[in-house]
Amino acid sequence: MCVDAAADPRPQVGMSRTRARILAVASGAVLLVGLGGAIGHAVASRTGGSKLRIYAEDRARVVAAQSGSLADGFVMLAGDSHAELALPEPFSCGRRVLNAGVSGAKAEDYLAFLDALQLKRRPAVVVVTLGTNHLLRKRTPSTRDARDRYEADLAVIVTRLSAMADRVVLTAVPPLAATADDFDGAGVAELTKRQAAVCARLSCETDDPYRSYRSDDFGIARPEATADGVHLTEYATAYRAIDRQICR
Repeated sequence: MCVDAAADPRPQVGMSRTRARILAVASGAVLLVGLGGAIGHAVASRTGGSKLRIYAEDRARVVAAQSGSLADGFVMLAGDSHAELALPEPFSCGRRVLNAGVSGAKAEDYLAFLDALQLKRRPAVVVVTLGTNHLLRKRTPSTRDARDRYEADLAVIVTRLSAMADRVVLTAVPPLAATADDFDGAGVAELTKRQAAVCARLSCETDDPYRSYRSDDFGIARPEATADGVHLTEYATAYRAIDRQICR
């Protein structure tokens, strides 16, 4: 495992309330990852907008604190629960990893997270995975307006991250199980095309680390590739697939 965590999550005597809160949230984030994809999906599905923003602000404090233990040149995983649940193996070039995922985040929520984030070190590469939470059918993802908003927000995210890091890589939207009826599987390809359009205009890169998880239908996962219809059974394969790009 390559994700850096706070040295001791237990508040010590004399510790400030702010520091104690940061470490308590960090412990909760570790628990979230340990419980797996179903918990991440619960956060995405059940938290209201205001609660999600509070969670994002708390995550920003945790991520900022963890960044202080790294030297410049690490890899930051950004985006939604696909990022927060990822525990990639060490990259071949030895780059360390900072997990800055926010479960449940849409692009606009991740912008709020970035508003609150104050990294102490500079990442070499930021790998961004977003889009899944935009595909909930209750958000009418197939409309032109919804896709335009996604592309516009993503362009702002790329611009912000490009100022924080040397390189930004947008991943294709991960596939969904055919049984994930609450989501629009056809939208996976459409939002991925919008990502390519953003990188055609801005200084970012695209890649599809999830290609081995897909069926012949780009938006649909192959059997047994997902743990709960939305999250993948494991993410290590995805990061191995883009190791060369991250390390170049």
